[in-house]
Amino acid sequence: MGGGRTTGVLLCAMALIIGGCGKRGALYYPEQLVAQPPRQVELEQSDTALRLTVTLPDKDQAGRRVSDLEAIRISRRVCREPGCTGCLEPFHELKRLDLITNRRQGKRISWLDTDVRVGEQFQYRLQTEQQGGTLGKPVDTLPVTVRTPPAAPRINVGSIFGGMLMIQPDGTVPQGMRSVGYLIYRADGDKAPFQQIAGLQEGEQRYIDQAVHSGVVYRYTSRLLLRTPDGILVESPLADEVKVSLPD
Repeated sequence: MGGGRTTGVLLCAMALIIGGCGKRGALYYPEQLVAQPPRQVELEQSDTALRLTVTLPDKDQAGRRVSDLEAIRISRRVCREPGCTGCLEPFHELKRLDLITNRRQGKRISWLDTDVRVGEQFQYRLQTEQQGGTLGKPVDTLPVTVRTPPAAPRINVGSIFGGMLMIQPDGTVPQGMRSVGYLIYRADGDKAPFQQIAGLQEGEQRYIDQAVHSGVVYRYTSRLLLRTPDGILVESPLADEVKVSLPD
């Protein structure tokens, strides 16, 4: 299969060269037709899972716009030595993230790896895949150790003057980590899914929800955000939800 892809790329390159005879214009080598690697790769821990987020490339190695990206291939390995120094463990493919199916996410694509264990260290490799199966240059993340997640915060929700609701999260920061803030989520009614409505930075103690109406039951929850000494963002589990409605 690899030989077929190489032949296809070479034929494309030859077509460009032949088509350019007698005309002025840049000629491209086959490797220049390959998409640039994924950009701004972020690795975060959410509860006991690891979340990968990447920005999709929009240009090839020659700087031209790419329109045939089909997937991001995600591989992973378990590090047997601290920092994966001298690690010879092979990468194993975990996920082919179909970009056509996930296009609604836009240029930023996220994937949650729930098959990880606290205390183990993992490293990921990402590659673009273009139409015809052409793979781009791989990008490796830094190794990350899955930590015991912090306890879920507690939240207090109450009505205040002016027909608004005040949400106050309160969490405990484990030793060795520092607080980044909180994420606030709301659901309108008993069956609606939670949607993030706000983020509180460190030092902010409350959020005022002004987009509420009497007669509606609202459900609120929150996550505590922490930063590890090696810079990894860690999200706590969701707080127990609180139901509340504005008084008439």
